[in-house]
Amino acid sequence: SVAAKRHGLGRALLENIRKYEMAIGQLNFLASTAENDDLLSDPIGPRQWSTRGFDDLIELLSSEGLINKDDKRLRFSSEPDRFFINGGWLEEYLFARVERLRNRLKIQDAGMSMSVLSPSGSLNEIDLAILYNNRLHLIECKTRRFGGSNSEGAKALYKIDCLRDFGGMTTKAMLASYRTLPSADKKRAEDLGVRLIVGKGLLDFEDVLEPWLLK
Repeated sequence: SVAAKRHGLGRALLENIRKYEMAIGQLNFLASTAENDDLLSDPIGPRQWSTRGFDDLIELLSSEGLINKDDKRLRFSSEPDRFFINGGWLEEYLFARVERLRNRLKIQDAGMSMSVLSPSGSLNEIDLAILYNNRLHLIECKTRRFGGSNSEGAKALYKIDCLRDFGGMTTKAMLASYRTLPSADKKRAEDLGVRLIVGKGLLDFEDVLEPWLLK
């Protein structure tokens, strides 16, 4: 289950994408550096403080008790809170929307933050998985910035396409992205048959999810 107050926080981040879009990227970076015993990030630098909305975002998360500023660093309140801030909030927000549809659509099962062992022995993460009408639906959730030489968008799309193969020929895949995808990644998603939902469109996730499940 997902705490009710976190639903509101996720919605606030989606409703204010223009304000927080760049700041989320900086926060993801800092959260990734705090994957240690004391949950303390690298120092906050001028690049972070100069990013639009970063200061307001830190204040918002501090008011919710998720982080504290500690000698110009971020200290996360717990590992689950660090995960939540490092993109887990989008998984939780969308999973809560799935749960709202569960009874009405008679969704057979749904899970969040699952691990799957491939036949080759590699461990893969699935953000959201839904079983509906004996058909598996997989959703990858991303809050990072796509584009650039590392082609993060391509990696995310190929990952969800690969995971789709685990579920058999009828498995469907979706990429839910907080930030806009480059045109090349949109075309790649179309070629792979991966459904995209991006930016403020995530606020209408239930309206997109229902026909996708029923199709």
